[in-house]
Amino acid sequence: MSLDWAPKPWVKAPPTPVWTQYFKQANPNATVQRDDLRACTIGGKIWGATFDDGPSTVEPALTDCGFCLFAHNKVADKLNQLTDFRQINMLTTFYTIGSVVIQYPNITLDTFSKVHEIGLHTWSHSLLTKLTDDEIVAELVYSAKAVYQTIDQVPKYLRPPYGGSDERVRRLANSMGLTVVGFVDTEDWKYWNSKTQMQPVVTGHFKDWIKNGTAGLITLQHDVWQSEVDVGKDAMDLLVKAGYSIKPVYECLGDTSPYGNEILEGFFLSGQFENKNAVVPPLAGNFVSSNFTGRIGPVKQFVSVVPVTTTSSVEPCGFGLVFSILAMMLV
Repeated sequence: MSLDWAPKPWVKAPPTPVWTQYFKQANPNATVQRDDLRACTIGGKIWGATFDDGPSTVEPALTDCGFCLFAHNKVADKLNQLTDFRQINMLTTFYTIGSVVIQYPNITLDTFSKVHEIGLHTWSHSLLTKLTDDEIVAELVYSAKAVYQTIDQVPKYLRPPYGGSDERVRRLANSMGLTVVGFVDTEDWKYWNSKTQMQPVVTGHFKDWIKNGTAGLITLQHDVWQSEVDVGKDAMDLLVKAGYSIKPVYECLGDTSPYGNEILEGFFLSGQFENKNAVVPPLAGNFVSSNFTGRIGPVKQFVSVVPVTTTSSVEPCGFGLVFSILAMMLV
């Protein structure tokens, strides 16, 4: 997999003004979201569980259904074997950092192959509200490129790092065919280096939500450290035991696919990604109606692929902070 196109990992993506102009022409009438989406829009006893800052070497422990022990036991007699998320209809969403996707492409592909949703979390985990328009667009383009090259799909959903979103960020993201997803915080990031401290806080939130009959939340957790994965398993088990159906974000928002971003896919197919000096005429298929909300139908059929073998906001911890600090030390 060629990475000749990739900027320096964990460093703010270099701005390319003609890219910003391209998206203005490709989607001139995009409707701007009034706020980030923090709750499911379909009814029922459902939950939108999400994990940020991956991929990581511990991520397969989540995608292999390691946190569905109760679900395994519940259906074991019927299936006479251990099940997985696809069989019990329990899928989640992973918002990935482009700099990490190119480091662990097999893990991203493995997560995708298990039909979990892959979303964007920028290239370098930068706070978007502090960037210029051109820098924001570059962060999203390079993040999308990393995912596109890895799974051959272009996501439609974005979560800004640190929950850093405003009208300007949403306007730029929507012009690129991206819908901005917010979250309800579980506070796992506060205790990333201590499972003992993290577990009662995170599971306490879930127990309270379950006790109060809360449903339809889009919650934030992380999958960088083993402590986060272990507590993530426990939290998901609580939901499953309480009878919740864990859905990927696109599904809990009533969408039919998390991929098929015609605006960004057209950007890559047009040659604009390679052309950093002049605006390329957008492909005709990129023009959409004025009632566009950031979610559009799939260009490619969304199907599972054969699993591959893997090797081995508010987010001040995790890969984002650690590697940002390392990057600053190296620059």
